[in-house]
Amino acid sequence: MDRLGLKYDPEYIHSFIGYSIAHNVQRINEDFLAGKEVPVLAGERERDDIYISLLNKSRLAPLTGVVELMDYCKQQNIPTALASSSSAEQVQIILDNLNQNGFNLDAQFVSVVDGDQVLSRKPAPDIYLQTIKNLGLTGIDCWAIEDSEAGISSAKSAGVNVIGLISPYTTSTQLKDADFIADSMIEAANHLKSHTS
Repeated sequence: MDRLGLKYDPEYIHSFIGYSIAHNVQRINEDFLAGKEVPVLAGERERDDIYISLLNKSRLAPLTGVVELMDYCKQQNIPTALASSSSAEQVQIILDNLNQNGFNLDAQFVSVVDGDQVLSRKPAPDIYLQTIKNLGLTGIDCWAIEDSEAGISSAKSAGVNVIGLISPYTTSTQLKDADFIADSMIEAANHLKSHTS
């Protein structure tokens, strides 16, 4: 949007969270570029190039509480999975970055489903439907932690229980459809522990 000289505010950008890049490019076209639209594929490629460049320059760390939650799930034999709308390449870059910084998520996930493996990305339920199938469970047996309206809609449509995680980019109002709203990963972890012990 900066390259195109488009004016926007943080609230507008935050409204993209959880949606596919194609969806967001289409929104920008509709909201700002009527008659001079950016081709969706070209917009996706440009955004992905920027994002991957930023990921490769960043040192990533898990949110406070994630390590403890993963340890708890391992001790209790609770399978964990990743259900992301991001591309396989982006998911792997993030996991590799975390691995290099001492947190090996790859070894802990029973299933990783990314946006390239399904027909429709969040808010469609496809990613969660594939994840619960991979786990051999039903939705009601699972909990998702989501920080966006699109993610919550995706999980709920697949019958999965959802904890809405407030972040710098989302508010409790945006997460209102979750079964429980947490202010932090620690609070989300405590909620999960109380429902799995």
